[in-house]
Amino acid sequence: MAPLAASRSDSIEFLVTLGASGVSPLRSQTWSLATTLRHRGVTGSPVDVIAGPAARLLGETGAFPEADFDPLPALRTLHIPVLALWGQYDVQVPPAESATILTEELRASPSVTIGILPGAAHNGRSTDDGFDRLGTTPGPGAPRGAFTPGYFDAITSWVHKIATGTLPTSSVDALPRQTVNSVDLSHSLWTSARIQLIATAALILAFAAGLLKSFTDPSTRPTRTTRRFARLLACSGLLSIFGTVLYVVSILAFDARTAGPIVASRPLAWLILQISALLTVALLAGTATTAVRARSHLAVRNRITVGGVLLAGCLWLAWATTWGVFSA
Repeated sequence: MAPLAASRSDSIEFLVTLGASGVSPLRSQTWSLATTLRHRGVTGSPVDVIAGPAARLLGETGAFPEADFDPLPALRTLHIPVLALWGQYDVQVPPAESATILTEELRASPSVTIGILPGAAHNGRSTDDGFDRLGTTPGPGAPRGAFTPGYFDAITSWVHKIATGTLPTSSVDALPRQTVNSVDLSHSLWTSARIQLIATAALILAFAAGLLKSFTDPSTRPTRTTRRFARLLACSGLLSIFGTVLYVVSILAFDARTAGPIVASRPLAWLILQISALLTVALLAGTATTAVRARSHLAVRNRITVGGVLLAGCLWLAWATTWGVFSA
């Protein structure tokens, strides 16, 4: 917001930022969540799927306001001195990437100072790793932790030079080590929110219709096994869809607080979802096998019911692969 305001006003003579992001808000958020999950010991598919269909679902449906806001145009138009600071252990925006981007984009500024605050978090407060806060709380309701030493001096000394008419010499501090890079969200048609919503709705309707039909259609004895498999497949498919979407979106919506216990570098809830997905695959194979064996005994209405559930199961395979439940 500060660079945007400065780009639209002729009366602003300098700009100071703390923890500015050089990428879009949604891309920053997915990076922050990936960093948080890795800090808790989570790796693999849960981290990858966050920057995939789940992030696009929130961003493209408007659930994440200004998800694709581009900060670069405002930065490129600035013709004033800029002091841009990041905490060494910023875990809310990618500090090394953002510092590099601002260094490259602020070419029109007469003076650009890129500073890294040692031992500081995103908000300039002391930390060991970006997740804890050191020092006492300054007062009731104030953020935890004390400001890192040198934070106020870095700003006041720079502003003092501007106030006395001395243009600070442009400089760039050594950038902090950033173990995880931000990921540009997928732009494929299949992972778009519209297609995923259509596919998800179609799967829910198909499985629900097949489930309802399996309870209302009478079956002869040779086809009862097929009907049971189709019923179980529909139930398992529905549970997989609702469970996966709700869990992954909750991680995005609640800053990974819903990740839960970690087992073998995976959240326990994610492992359960992966196991249920494997069960759904087994039920899909079982339904197809029993349907072939009982095809001569299946009435037309039963064939339509079982065929619809099998088609839904095949679409579910593509859907589940996209949502990472089969990935390591």
